[in-house]
Amino acid sequence: MMPGLKVEEVSWDHADAIEMRKEQRKDIAALYERVDSEPGTPPTAQDITCFCVVYQDKQPVGCGGLRRLDADSAEIKRMFVARSARGKGAANAVLAFLENKSLELGIHRLLLETGDKLAEAHRFYTRNGYKIIPNFGYYAGVDTSICMEKLLANDQTGSSEKQ
Repeated sequence: MMPGLKVEEVSWDHADAIEMRKEQRKDIAALYERVDSEPGTPPTAQDITCFCVVYQDKQPVGCGGLRRLDADSAEIKRMFVARSARGKGAANAVLAFLENKSLELGIHRLLLETGDKLAEAHRFYTRNGYKIIPNFGYYAGVDTSICMEKLLANDQTGSSEKQ
């Protein structure tokens, strides 16, 4: 992790978490020309298993969370890094935190949905071992959704995918 970056687990209702999610929605709205482009039930404090904020020099610059789908699976929700902090390790820090937290919780399969216009996100997840899968759940049949999956190994020291 780059110097000055710190990831903290916070509540869904934490002020910095709210601010980062608000920034994420603005970022997506600019691409999709509507504020709410997410199909299905939006995440809430009641169904988010874990949420974190990444800080750069004590300023919130990104966030991400996990919503458990079943005993072994969770969906990454609201993963976001502010434009000013992109390319500086914040996204890697959030993703590493979420993957490690998943393993602590006994979750070995992470799924996510990203938009078809979010090319940077698609490249980021691909670089980190996520593979495109058929759209699942609420995203089935949604042309603007790209769904991805990663199977986590019990140790994150080597390859993080099960072979």
